[in-house]
Amino acid sequence: MDEKWLTFAQLEERTKIPHQTIRRYIDRHGHHLRTKKQHRSIYIQEDSLETLVAIREMYEKNYNVQRIETELANYGFLTTIVIEDDEKKINAIDVLESLQKSNNELHEKMKKQEEFNLLLLEQMKKQQEYIESTLKKRDEHLMSALKQTLETRKQVATTEEVKKKNWWNKIFSK
Repeated sequence: MDEKWLTFAQLEERTKIPHQTIRRYIDRHGHHLRTKKQHRSIYIQEDSLETLVAIREMYEKNYNVQRIETELANYGFLTTIVIEDDEKKINAIDVLESLQKSNNELHEKMKKQEEFNLLLLEQMKKQQEYIESTLKKRDEHLMSALKQTLETRKQVATTEEVKKKNWWNKIFSK
């Protein structure tokens, strides 16, 4: 993509807008224009001429700054920020698209995590139910074993008592 950058003199010549006015437009509405600064010079991309002319027309119609900002935002004059690095250019729209993609991926991962959490909770409930039923069975078996032991002791005690009585009876019955 061959981008052509224009100086203030070239802009003044092509748009018939004085360079002081162009500077004021950049100060007030520069985020709607593709600009770059090299040293002390500011350049505007040729694609921004249409936006510059539209700003001029709105001022001629006596629009205030706020209304012009609203109009520029509503009519598709995209706010574009270009950050030039020695190695690459970064366009704000590309960054926003990348962030949107990352955001969508994050939402998808969160959805999967929620599903996993629900499955994990279900598994934990099943394990808790299994533990509770196992403990209940164990308790029932223990109680049954205790009852058996008590009954056995009672039987042993009654048998011994009978034997003692029999022995006692044998001695005193004669």
